[in-house]
Amino acid sequence: MFVPSLHGKNLCQLVKASEAAVILGVKPGTLKKYRLAKDSSLIPGIHYHLINPRVVRYHPELLLDWFINQQTPELHQQTIELYLSLVPSNQPKCRGRRAK
Repeated sequence: MFVPSLHGKNLCQLVKASEAAVILGVKPGTLKKYRLAKDSSLIPGIHYHLINPRVVRYHPELLLDWFINQQTPELHQQTIELYLSLVPSNQPKCRGRRAK
């Protein structure tokens, strides 16, 4: 499980396709093929976000972990679960007031 900055504070840093391609050592077109393949294991909202039909942003740490762990998807699933547990919107909500 490769998660260099999931333990840090910058969970929401998304990068352009050209930057993500450099991280993986592939061309941006290859990265697009990975994303659009019928049997792609890249998950929208996890590995990448569609801002609009022409703009895609990638989560670099999760993308790199996916690339490294393609042969062991259970390890990558652990990384996804860790990421989701750290996302602020997935934290429990405080309801009501505490009695004094």
